[in-house]
Amino acid sequence: MPARFASSSAFRKTSQAESNKLRPAKLAEIAAHGFVLTPGRYVGAEDIEDDDGSFAERFPKLLAELEAQFEASSMLANTIRASLGKLVDG
Repeated sequence: MPARFASSSAFRKTSQAESNKLRPAKLAEIAAHGFVLTPGRYVGAEDIEDDDGSFAERFPKLLAELEAQFEASSMLANTIRASLGKLVDG
C-alpha cells in the first residue's frame, strides 16, 4: 500500500487479524471523503513504517535490480522464441 494512504485518517488502527477486513462505514465518514466509494477506502489497514534511507540512496540498487530483470526477461524471450521455432520448423 502506498505510504500516502497508510497515514490517511480514513483508515483506523487494526490488529493483524482485522487487517484488510471490511467494516461498516458511517455516512458521515463517507461524506467526509466526498462520497467517494473507491474499493478499499474503508478497509482497515495497518500503519506501515517508512523505508530506511532516502530514495536517492535506494535508487542505484533498484536500478541494478531492474536491469537484471530486463536481462533475465531478454534471455527468457530468446529461449521461448527458439523453442517456438523448433515447433514451427518441426
